[in-house]
Amino acid sequence: MIYIVRTKNGAKYGEYIANYAKELGTDCKVIPLNKIPPIKPSLHSDIFHFRTATPNKVFEKAKQLEKYGIRAINKASCLFLTSHKLFANLWAQENNIPTAKTIGSEKRHALTIIRKMLSKHEQVILKPATSQGQGEYCFLITRETSEAEIETMILETPTSILQVQEYIPYDTLYRVIVINNKAISEAVVYDHPSKNWKCSVCLNPQIKHLKNPPEKLLRLAEEITKVFDTEISFVDIFKAKDRFILNEINTACNLFLHEKATGFPIAQKIAKYLVAQSKN
Repeated sequence: MIYIVRTKNGAKYGEYIANYAKELGTDCKVIPLNKIPPIKPSLHSDIFHFRTATPNKVFEKAKQLEKYGIRAINKASCLFLTSHKLFANLWAQENNIPTAKTIGSEKRHALTIIRKMLSKHEQVILKPATSQGQGEYCFLITRETSEAEIETMILETPTSILQVQEYIPYDTLYRVIVINNKAISEAVVYDHPSKNWKCSVCLNPQIKHLKNPPEKLLRLAEEITKVFDTEISFVDIFKAKDRFILNEINTACNLFLHEKATGFPIAQKIAKYLVAQSKN
């Protein structure tokens, strides 16, 4: 049995994957986190594919399953890192993955850290330690931004721990889907920043298909998934002039728009991997 663990309102794409798994002859059920069955020996041959990134609850549940020898895809350690964006950036830095210089801060110290960052960088980003509101609470701060404006941004950020990052002046944001450390070259999408500095490769109907992605981009995405020990993930990478730089890594996205843009059956690819793992 494959269990696909979904978010509260995220059943649709999970069901899409499950239907493909059933076509391949494997029982597959989509359940919310609070409906994971009690741990018992009969579950040891089952797989739990987590498509929800609520940080602590998901990590603890996956960790509990693994403690009893039950397979979680992705692993608890991976889910912890990819859910906590601050820790993910720090982990990338420690492992020599190109990423924006990042410092974590409590709110009371954030203004001091922002000032120090601005002494080295002309612009910095302030954002929550975990994803919130599809980028709504990501703020761009320049040396001209007033102290009062910065303090308002700090107060509006909805997590007690914040990230302060150097701003990467990028021209493109790519998403590369990677399964078992192999990038799917046919399913790369991208977006450009338009009127402001933000753009999105997630729930964005304007994403475009990159038909011939450069090898350097694909290899970096694969390297990132090895560092984070993921099995199924969606890697968002900036292009800044001739450099590729990690933005973030995700494990729980709705990919209908990606399939529409690329024409590639991503859900079917995920299902085939899950079914193959269930038979190992």
